Amino acid sequence: MVKSTFLMNSRRESVRKLQFRKLRDDTGDSGLLLEGPYSDPGEGVAKLAHCVKKRMRTVSNPIAATLATMAPQNMRGPEVSDLRTPFVVHEAVDMPSVDCAGHIIKCPFVEFEGKQAKAIGIDELTMLATTVLRHLGISSLYSYALYREKGIAVPAILAHDPRPQLLVMIPPFVLDLQTDQGISHIEVLGQDAALAMMKFKKTQSSAKKLMIDIASRSQLYKEEGLHRAMDIGHTLHEAEQLWDLPDAEESRVRIRELLNLGEETALESMRDVAEASTHWLKCIPCHAMKANEEFLCDRAKVLLTKSAMELLLYGPAALAETMASLENHTCLQNLNRYASVPETILAHYHDENQCSVTRDYTPD
Repeated sequence: MVKSTFLMNSRRESVRKLQFRKLRDDTGDSGLLLEGPYSDPGEGVAKLAHCVKKRMRTVSNPIAATLATMAPQNMRGPEVSDLRTPFVVHEAVDMPSVDCAGHIIKCPFVEFEGKQAKAIGIDELTMLATTVLRHLGISSLYSYALYREKGIAVPAILAHDPRPQLLVMIPPFVLDLQTDQGISHIEVLGQDAALAMMKFKKTQSSAKKLMIDIASRSQLYKEEGLHRAMDIGHTLHEAEQLWDLPDAEESRVRIRELLNLGEETALESMRDVAEASTHWLKCIPCHAMKANEEFLCDRAKVLLTKSAMELLLYGPAALAETMASLENHTCLQNLNRYASVPETILAHYHDENQCSVTRDYTPD
């Protein structure tokens, strides 16, 4: 079994059928299991599935009822969710936990159009909807639709009811592979790969949230910031252990052999996307550049560029005046407080269970 399976988009039905026949054997997932990333401790997803069943009194199809119930209200279609606390997509949200659907559903509350809503990322919402469909007996696999234009990937659900359908949680909600030839291929993720993608995304959102908190909260305890940085390192390591780059290459080899594809056929994996998007967390210079962009005001950026030029032209002695003018910039003070975070993340890029550092504070 492989961690993920590629499905090439083709107008030829025989090619599509051949790939679908291989799909379940390759992933080892029937699309109905409620374990691993699809587990539901606390039964919050089961309660959400019950709300969908109520919606089925007016929208009889379970897939249509799920989409109508769970569609994010800030990018919905004609259907309005009847959930008491509907979902809104908010890509900057830092989820408390993404270990499974039962944890994802505990996303933070926000105000939307004068009412309370749940803020959630589109990837996490898609994972949640996949789990709801499984509760309803619809075979569903967490996937990504990757477009021919490099860099565009949309989280999707490959559902069978009874024919394969590709669902997304934003309009138009159902993608037609026969007509949408902009899609190059679909990557269907097994349980480990699906959980890894949730964790890759969490490392980025947690790191960005830590930047924001240090920039805006002068009283953020040093211990809290360092322990949050440790968690990012642990989570990144766990994600890479769940789904590594050789796993993605093995999936590429399989589809090339099955369909006799040449090397000229581009096959980008979401694992490649995750590697590129989390690179800055493992690269001190890239992390420093991102932190500079996040923390420094426009005036400080100009002065620092000037100081770099002075250093090159006149040597260290020429920096004194420029650096003195920066001393009172709050943004630079915040950046200095963040300075130990990149190294802390790298120092804790290992198995959390083997970490020698004990916590001496309790997170909020």
